[in-house]
Amino acid sequence: MSVACLPKIGFRTVRPSQGISDDAKWLENREQTIGIDSTNAQSYNGLQDELLDLFSEHRTDDWDGYGAKAVTGKALDAAFTFLNMLPTTIPRPELSVEPNGSVVFEWYQRPGRVFSVTVEKDEQLSYTGLFDSSLTSGIESFEENSPEVIELILRHIKRVLS
Repeated sequence: MSVACLPKIGFRTVRPSQGISDDAKWLENREQTIGIDSTNAQSYNGLQDELLDLFSEHRTDDWDGYGAKAVTGKALDAAFTFLNMLPTTIPRPELSVEPNGSVVFEWYQRPGRVFSVTVEKDEQLSYTGLFDSSLTSGIESFEENSPEVIELILRHIKRVLS
């Protein structure tokens, strides 16, 4: 009996593709869409702990002394869901908390090149991107298996990094 070893990249285990659906094809081609950089996988280590630390620091109302709302368990769960949907082949985002209790993921290249995703407690993503003279924003509902939403987000992240 032989056992196959499955390599781990960041939070995910890479498995040979056996899927034939559109979603399976999308997942198989995802790294090619955004570009592969294995050094980013290592930079994702500790990001879950950082998210837990943010929750711990912001779990009570008025955490900023100006009436900010607490990060709820639902917002934390939604942030973990979003984080686990991100491929570790993209650069690690910066994490922060909004005064309304939402968790923010931000990719910054330089002034005028920034993209942020705000994760709401009701599994809603708000995003804003500045690409020099171009601005984009939107609101998307997401579920754990929403490849179209993640593909849109990844395209914008790629734009800010190009």
